[in-house]
Amino acid sequence: YLRPDAFAQAQVEGNELLVSVVMEALAASASDEVLELYAGHGNFTFAAADRAKEVVAVESSTVSVELGRRSTQEAGITNVRWVVGDARRVADGMAREGRRCDLLLLDPPRTGAAGLGARARALGVRRVVYVACDPASLARDAADLRQAGFAPTTLRLVDMFPQTHHVEAVMSFERAAS
Repeated sequence: YLRPDAFAQAQVEGNELLVSVVMEALAASASDEVLELYAGHGNFTFAAADRAKEVVAVESSTVSVELGRRSTQEAGITNVRWVVGDARRVADGMAREGRRCDLLLLDPPRTGAAGLGARARALGVRRVVYVACDPASLARDAADLRQAGFAPTTLRLVDMFPQTHHVEAVMSFERAAS
């Protein structure tokens, strides 16, 4: 489902490539639990659900979560749990409760995801896949992940709007062995 008051990528072919690149970087298996922050209405959620044991999709927009829930129900998808809330607060709450997840997928707003490294560590994440539309935020958050013990493994760019400066960067990180 799409609505004019919910964010969606504007370029269909570019978005299909973006989803493919993200899923390749995520490399989820049938035993993996995925936490998806800034999930929107499910641009990556449904592809991740096809591969993973469970996806917890967190989004602050109630409109987007309602669209995602409706799509999940109509498709008969049973391994996605939608959570309305601030991504940082939800991740912090999960960590305080002792929840763990294998993979962390996020597509934050231009401002990025400050404090990401500590959250990923607290949740026991082994791989982070970060989708970025702002190179400066990605650089800041990548440095934070490195400081928390995550090493960059891949970086791919998807040119969403050819002949403009707009690209989506997909960067993955692995937790260093302890």
